[in-house]
Amino acid sequence: MEKANEIMGGFNSIWEILNHQQTQSLDPELFISSLLDLLSDPQRNPVILGGGAGILHITGTVATPTLITLAAGYLESAQADPAAGVGFLRGVLSTCREVAWSVPELLQAIQARLEQWDPDEFLRVLPELRLAFADLTPRETDRVAAVIANLQGGVDLGNLMIPQISPVDLELGLRIDQLMLASLQQDQLPWIQFQEPDAIASE
Repeated sequence: MEKANEIMGGFNSIWEILNHQQTQSLDPELFISSLLDLLSDPQRNPVILGGGAGILHITGTVATPTLITLAAGYLESAQADPAAGVGFLRGVLSTCREVAWSVPELLQAIQARLEQWDPDEFLRVLPELRLAFADLTPRETDRVAAVIANLQGGVDLGNLMIPQISPVDLELGLRIDQLMLASLQQDQLPWIQFQEPDAIASE
C-alpha cells in the first residue's frame, strides 16, 4: 500500500509539473502514452491502474463512461477481494478526486454494488471503501453527500461529520446491528425501525 501511495504522489507531481510548465519543454503526450500502456495491463496493482485512469480522465483521454465501467467492474470483484476491488476506485480518487462529486454516475455505480452486498460482504468491504474516500476534505465530503442526497430523491442525510465516533466505533455499531437483526430473525421477531421522538410526535 505504501508503494502504491508513493506512485500516486508521483503521478500527481508529474501532472502538476506538466500542466503548469511555462516553456512547454516537456511533452505531456509521453506521460499520457505511458499511462495508456499501464492501463492496458489489468494484472497491475488496481490502485496504480486507478491512479493512471484518473490522470487520463483529467486529460480527456479516458471518457467518463469508460472510467465508470472500469470502476464498476473492479467493484464487482470487491466481495472476493475487497482491497483489489476497491483499489481501483481509491487510485482514481487519489489523482482525480473531483469525480467523487462531479460525476454522479460514479456514485450510482458504487450504490448499485452496495445494494448487491449482504451485511457480511458490506462489512468486509467497508474498511477499503473508507480508505478510498479518506483523503476528501470535510467540504468535499459535504459535496459528495449532497450528490448522494440528490440521487436518493433529496433526502436529508444529516450531519455526516461526527468526530466523537471513530471508524472503529462505526464498524462495531454496524456489526452489533447486524447481529441483533440476525437474532430477531432467528427468533421470528419483527424488526422495529426506531424514529426520533420529534418525528413520532409529528405523525
